[in-house]
Amino acid sequence: MSKTVGANLLTHIQGEVTTLAILWKLTRQDTTIMGFTNHDRTISYGGVDYEADTGFAPSNFEGKNDLTVDSMEVQSFLRSDRITEEDLMQGVYDYARVDVYLVNYANLGHGHIILAGDWKIGEIKWQNQQFVGEVRSKKQMLDKAIVERYSAECRATLGDSQCNANLATYTYTGTVTTVVSTSSFIDTSRAQATDLFAYGKLTWTSGNNNGRSIEIKSFNPTTDTFVLFEPMPETIQVGDAYSAIYGCDKIWTTCVNRFANGWNFRGEPLVPTYDKILQRPDTQ
Repeated sequence: MSKTVGANLLTHIQGEVTTLAILWKLTRQDTTIMGFTNHDRTISYGGVDYEADTGFAPSNFEGKNDLTVDSMEVQSFLRSDRITEEDLMQGVYDYARVDVYLVNYANLGHGHIILAGDWKIGEIKWQNQQFVGEVRSKKQMLDKAIVERYSAECRATLGDSQCNANLATYTYTGTVTTVVSTSSFIDTSRAQATDLFAYGKLTWTSGNNNGRSIEIKSFNPTTDTFVLFEPMPETIQVGDAYSAIYGCDKIWTTCVNRFANGWNFRGEPLVPTYDKILQRPDTQ
C-alpha cells in the first residue's frame, strides 16, 4: 500500500465529510484494460473509464508488514455487460493484473492513493453460486520456487520443451454423435480398449464452443463417453468437431508405456520417501 498521499487529498480525507471512491483497474493478460468503481456513477480517471455499479464485492484488504502475502477476495462482478460468465469459465481473467486506487470523486485533481499495485487475480472459481477470485500482492512471487525440486512425478507438461513429445502423434479428432450433458458426450467412432484421455485436453474445432479448450476427466471405452472436468459454457450439439490429446498423469510407467518417452521423464521415482528414510533397518 502506498505510504504517500497528496496534500489536497490528505486534507480531504481528514475532513468530517468525504467524497471518496475506490477505483479498480483490471488489465487482462491479453492487455485489455477494464475499470470498475464502487461509486454510483462512472468515473473517468487517468484515461480509463471506471464503470459504476458493476456488482463486484471486494473483501477487506489484508496487508502485513512481514513477507507473508497480502490478499483479498472479489466476488461476482457479473453485472457488467463487458464481463461474461463464458469468459470467466474459460479463464480469460485468470492472473490478470489489478491496481486499486482511492480518489476524491468530487475533485479528481487531488490525485489518488494506491491501495493495491500490480496485484494478480488467481484462478477464478465457482463457489456458492458466485464467481470468486482471490487477489494477491507481488509478495506472491517470493513463494515461487526458483529451482526445480525433485519429485516422484514428472515436472514437465506433455509436449513442452522439456517433455518433447510430439502432440500430433497423440491427438485424436472426432465428432459428437450423442450429447449427454454440457460436460459429457459420446463419440461412437472412437474404438479403444482403455482410457487414454483422462487428464488430457479437448479443444472444440466447430460448434457453439469453437476454439474453447477443457480438461478431460475420463473416457469410458465401453460406452465411448467423454466426461469433462467442467461444463461447457455453450450447448454441445451432435456433429460438433473436436480434437483430444491423450492424458498424462506424470507417472514413470505412463511416460514409458503410453508415450515411449522415458528418456525425457522429469521426475525421480526411485528417490526414497521420508517414510522410507525414517524406517529402522530391521523393518525394511
